[in-house]
Amino acid sequence: MTGHLKNRLGETQYAHLKFARAQLLEADFKNEHVKVPAYILQFDFELPGTPKVIFPAEIWLRSDASVLREINLPAYASSPDKQVFHAFKEFIPLIAKRGFLEKNMAYIIEHDEDSGLIKKGMFERDMTIRLEYNEKFDALIWTFIKTLSDDSFTAEMKSIVVNAHTGRIIRTKKSHTLR
Repeated sequence: MTGHLKNRLGETQYAHLKFARAQLLEADFKNEHVKVPAYILQFDFELPGTPKVIFPAEIWLRSDASVLREINLPAYASSPDKQVFHAFKEFIPLIAKRGFLEKNMAYIIEHDEDSGLIKKGMFERDMTIRLEYNEKFDALIWTFIKTLSDDSFTAEMKSIVVNAHTGRIIRTKKSHTLR
C-alpha cells in the first residue's frame, strides 16, 4: 500500500499523509452489483502550504488489498501543477466580485463525519465553504455556498466552485430547496 500511495502522491505529498485509523468491514462479502470494501484506510493529510490544516482522506480496499476506490486526493506525482494549493481566503476577492461579500467573515474548521470533509463555516452573510476532492477534475475544490433567502419552507442558494490548485472557477449556480 505504501508503494501505491507514493506512486500516486509522490514522495513530497506522501510525507504529509499520516495514518489515522482503519476499518475492517465484511471481508468475505461478495456481490457483483455492490462495491463493498473489505477495509477502509483513513489518513490525515496536511494540505500543502497550510500547516495544521488537515484534510481527512481515505482509500477503500478489497480483501486482497487491491484498490476498490482510490484515495480522495489528487495524483500529485503525475501533476506538478497540483503541488500548488490556494487557501480559501485567497479567493475572497474573486467571489466578492460575484456577489459574495467579504466583510466581517469569521470561520471555523470542522470535520463532517458523514462525508469526511473539512468545512469552513462562515457566520456572517449566511455563507458556508467546503473543501472537497473532485474525482472528475482530480483536484481539491473549494465550494462557496451563500444562502440568498430562507423562509423556513424554501431556501435559495448561490454557489461558486473553484479549483483549489489553479484558482479557476469551475461553475456557478443558483439552486432552490424545499425544507
